[in-house]
Amino acid sequence: MKKTVVRITTEDTKKTYELPGEDTPQLWAAEISVAAVDQYGQTMKPDSCKKTIYLERQTLIDHGLIGKMQETKDQSVPAPTAEDLILQLLECVGVFPEE
Repeated sequence: MKKTVVRITTEDTKKTYELPGEDTPQLWAAEISVAAVDQYGQTMKPDSCKKTIYLERQTLIDHGLIGKMQETKDQSVPAPTAEDLILQLLECVGVFPEE
């Protein structure tokens, strides 16, 4: 019998998970793309300008991008914002915004 195994390394924790597998947190794929806008306001999305990275669900919760089911962190430490995560994701694909 043939079995297909997928290995995913997350960008946030740098851990590699084997799927299907046990003790794997919920993983999310995030895509960052760059698209030109034509004279009519339509976007042209070439696949060559798209990057997919994988993140653990807890990272998205910590940055306020998805809700959490229960209290998972000490609230005395301020949680990173969605803007912080976007900047981290841009750095993953080699974009370093200037202020």
